[in-house]
Amino acid sequence: MPPRIFFFLFTVLAISLTILLSIRLDPQVFKNLVWPFLLFYLGLAYLRYFFFFSGILIDIATKYFSQGVIDKTLAELPKVSIIVPCYNEENSIYKVIQNLADIKYPNYEIVVVDDGSTDNTYINATSAAQSSLKVAVSVFRKTNGGKASALNYGFRHSTGNFILCVDADSKLSSDTLISAIQHFKNPRVGSVAGFVNIGNIQNILVAFQQLEYMIGLNYLRRAYSFLGIVPIVPGPIGMFRRAALQDVGAFTEDKNIFAEDAELSLRLVAAGWLTKSEENMVAYTEAPTKLDALLRQRYRWNRGTFQALYKTFESLVHSSRPAARFLGWHLLSEIFFIPLVNICLLLIFVIRLAMYGEGRLFTVWMGSILILELITAALVIIKHKHKIFWLVVMFVSRLSYDTFLFMWRFYSLFDEFLNIGMNWDKLERSHNEINKEVVI
Repeated sequence: MPPRIFFFLFTVLAISLTILLSIRLDPQVFKNLVWPFLLFYLGLAYLRYFFFFSGILIDIATKYFSQGVIDKTLAELPKVSIIVPCYNEENSIYKVIQNLADIKYPNYEIVVVDDGSTDNTYINATSAAQSSLKVAVSVFRKTNGGKASALNYGFRHSTGNFILCVDADSKLSSDTLISAIQHFKNPRVGSVAGFVNIGNIQNILVAFQQLEYMIGLNYLRRAYSFLGIVPIVPGPIGMFRRAALQDVGAFTEDKNIFAEDAELSLRLVAAGWLTKSEENMVAYTEAPTKLDALLRQRYRWNRGTFQALYKTFESLVHSSRPAARFLGWHLLSEIFFIPLVNICLLLIFVIRLAMYGEGRLFTVWMGSILILELITAALVIIKHKHKIFWLVVMFVSRLSYDTFLFMWRFYSLFDEFLNIGMNWDKLERSHNEINKEVVI
């Protein structure tokens, strides 16, 4: 049986049994069955937060013992090639190149790859390259082949031993390169994931997304980094060792993979390379401000991440590295089992509350999760401005945004199991100046 069909049938069976048992079972028998189910769910949740807390503690300890020392011996810094794939980015590419040219690092180049744009992206990029006096900028034009194809093209035309891949709408912190390159002193490190912050917090929807980046996408990564198994080196900012990219064949140009950054990261882990993260390596990017744009983005992310795991799962769980084997099973629970359990529990609570007035299970479930997330939020926002604001955002997000995205992830996975066709969806940019100060 094809794995996608298995996942589909397993999901349908789990939901059908949940609905049937919720309706038909005697309250006492139901309670005896559901409490272990609830404890299983909370166990998975606590396991996830264990890694989060570990990441925070490890980060604090590392900073304390290293005291933030960065080796800036210029003679020892190797050449870095910054690759910027772009498609119809005429309004942003000039400023992006200017920002990259201001990075504090003595030995790097910028390689811009116009992936068959139909606007003035190539002209504006060329103009920026000609005006750059600080760093060499090369601009290439190719027929449209997708982001992975553009990244591979830039990789082939670059000369650095280390490759920094960035999006064409991101602004980088000035210490990005010198902070990231420190990790590669360990010859086993194949890639370093940067941290992504949102620079256009205009409404509550964008604030919800920034909270995600603060907690899930950024801080949880610290625990993964300690084990050298960061599962996604993000598209907006990620550095790679050239030898590591050559070892695994660089980015996949498979048209059925819509999360090329996740797929490459997992291949590196499975191949034995360490994938780390660096918090001083920061990209400021623009997030969707409208619900429809956010849903389209998350639809692609959800399906793309599952596609990446689907393609690399066997190599992960059969890796010689215990940490890589753990990552394979852990991601399967994060991507599939936890959303499924969450949906089943939600159905149980709604049905039992409507039919029998039973609200205790829901109270225990939501209360346990809220306590965990309040502790989490407190640890995350303690060093940031507007602490009360972010605590309120966290509470509202948990009751609305997070639950809705769980359901949306489930819908996305259903389409993936059924192999429904999908296309790349380009986020429309506002082209407003990204404000680094507004971020947390």
